[in-house]
Amino acid sequence: MEKNEIRSESVHFSHVNFRCSQELKDKLSTMEVTRAQSITVPNLSQTEKELRLKKHFEQKLNLTTTEYMNLTYCSRQKALKELKSLVQEDKITKIGSKNATQYLNKSL
Repeated sequence: MEKNEIRSESVHFSHVNFRCSQELKDKLSTMEVTRAQSITVPNLSQTEKELRLKKHFEQKLNLTTTEYMNLTYCSRQKALKELKSLVQEDKITKIGSKNATQYLNKSL
């Protein structure tokens, strides 16, 4: 590869300002804006969470923290706390650590 050849990894921008056309400015200034409806997240009971977890393990052998968050509509901190509790109750097994953590079904 030539020294003067440009690769996408070597291109960096600094102090770049976006300048849109007057036509775009005009369209945006007359555009009607509405507020999106807020999404209500269901508050699931522990039994409902375990049922969802059981269904998940019927389809897949493993579970990640993100998958649990999506199943139970909770934050990462709450998901980690609940998964830790399930491991202590000996319902699931934790394999790996940090970003490579997987949970396996034991007795759900």
